[in-house]
Amino acid sequence: MTQIFAAWSKDPQVLRKSTSGGIFAELATRTLRRGGVVAGAAYVSGLRVGHRVVLSESELEALKGVKYLYGEIHRDVYSVLRDALDGGREVLFSGLPCQCAAIRKLFGFSPKLILVDLVCFGAPSQKLWLKYVSWLERENGKRVRNIDPRDKQHGWGRKTYYRYDWMDGTTTRKLSLFDPYAQAFYSGLGFRTCCFNCKFRGLERETDITLGDLWGAEELCPELSRAKVSAGVSCVLVHTQNGHAAFNELDIGRKELSAKDVIAKNLPIVESPSKPVQWENFAADSGKMDFGELVEKYRLRIGMMAYVRSRLRMIFSKVRQRMLGDI
Repeated sequence: MTQIFAAWSKDPQVLRKSTSGGIFAELATRTLRRGGVVAGAAYVSGLRVGHRVVLSESELEALKGVKYLYGEIHRDVYSVLRDALDGGREVLFSGLPCQCAAIRKLFGFSPKLILVDLVCFGAPSQKLWLKYVSWLERENGKRVRNIDPRDKQHGWGRKTYYRYDWMDGTTTRKLSLFDPYAQAFYSGLGFRTCCFNCKFRGLERETDITLGDLWGAEELCPELSRAKVSAGVSCVLVHTQNGHAAFNELDIGRKELSAKDVIAKNLPIVESPSKPVQWENFAADSGKMDFGELVEKYRLRIGMMAYVRSRLRMIFSKVRQRMLGDI
């Protein structure tokens, strides 16, 4: 039976560079220090995303942070993993649930293989992502070196920021609400059709460990200070003996939670998103339009005034509910 934990790294540097609580980095470091190899998603050529195998802690930086798309896994990755397992080395593979299912089918169960999947909301295609990158560079008149969709300069939580590192050495940040790719992601318009009927969600999985954000950490872990929560807290689902053995070796903060409480805050663990009404049209247009045309046609760019109006409506609604509750 799967056990669920709130978990966080005790290392401030690991937390700062990780999407949530830094547990992937902790697991990966453990594997590397045991002489194993780690495979995960990275920017492999420009801003294309694909799986990369790393053999040392100095290389691990490339695998940290979330990539909001379905990346490629080239044949040479499978060969390296096979050679490592045949040589008796431990392998930690991190990827989307569907990618991990493919690895399990290919390599089977082994005490040397640790599969770590993610709480996945959905995954756009590489093609849409690369159109977005080209559009972003045209809009800003310079080349982009790196994009982090979950920058933590302002802390971890639902108010997320995109960070853009440019080739000229400058960095800019903006609320994800104002990034058109984020709008395509969170609305589900950019997802592949299989994401709306995903076969790999659920509390019980064939992976060893599942990682995600612990939404509602303030309520689920009231003993944590605001600073601790702001640094990032992971949701960790441990499915197998293999997973427990690796997880229990980590020197981290942790607290066991109930599945009911965690799933209530994070439905993508068990449920696929609903297909948007405009998805079919968006999917057809994304094959022939550039990203700028998609932005205009599907209104993926939110202006500051629209944002202010929506915030005022939300505040007014909350005040009204409180007033009615006092009557």
